[in-house]
Amino acid sequence: MDVVPTGDTAFSAYTGDAIKLTAEFFTSLRDNARVTLTFHFWSGAKVTYHVTKSGSTVTGSPA
Repeated sequence: MDVVPTGDTAFSAYTGDAIKLTAEFFTSLRDNARVTLTFHFWSGAKVTYHVTKSGSTVTGSPA
């Protein structure tokens, strides 16, 4: 499942060494469905990450 934010509420700004995802983003995820996130940076670098929500727990790992 690919996630494409429909506005600026799904992600907050990159700060320091962290990308913060909002509660609204996690609420929108379906339980036990793996989501692939790919972050594109101004430098041209890309980072891909997989997250899965199960109830109120979210786990993730680099792709």
